[in-house]
Amino acid sequence: LHGTYGDYNDADVYYPTTSGTPPTSGPAAVNNYCRIAPGTLKGGNSEETCNVNGKTIMRTPTLTADASADYHIPTSVGEFTITGSVYYQGKSYWDAANVFEENPYTLLNARIGWRSPDKRYGVSVWGENLTDAVYSVTQVIGLFGDSQVLAKPRTWGVEWTYDW
Repeated sequence: LHGTYGDYNDADVYYPTTSGTPPTSGPAAVNNYCRIAPGTLKGGNSEETCNVNGKTIMRTPTLTADASADYHIPTSVGEFTITGSVYYQGKSYWDAANVFEENPYTLLNARIGWRSPDKRYGVSVWGENLTDAVYSVTQVIGLFGDSQVLAKPRTWGVEWTYDW
């Protein structure tokens, strides 16, 4: 997906506040949207109304793909199941000015399980985010700074089931 803003000349955007001064004239000010000023980061963000024409639409990854598979093995002692899934998300942005970027990541989940012949008992071993990808579930960008909620790291477990 390559979604971009077409005619969006008055986007409210935030960018890190620095000790420098953003360009107010010339091509950087007129043609290149809002720019982070050179200098030392001071904390918080500055808010501007900017031209974001041509920027990637926020939260639209360049590519997403997923696949999953289940394999069932019936035996005299019950059914064994192997399940796996993979998900890929390409680069995306959390803001209209494309300042706050989410890097591409891949998630891999797997499960191996057994169910008794009468289907009453089961046990499974599972793992999620086996690649231990670091990515944001959400990001909030504001004047006083940025906050984000990171997704769960690699997790695994054992599950016992009993159906009556």
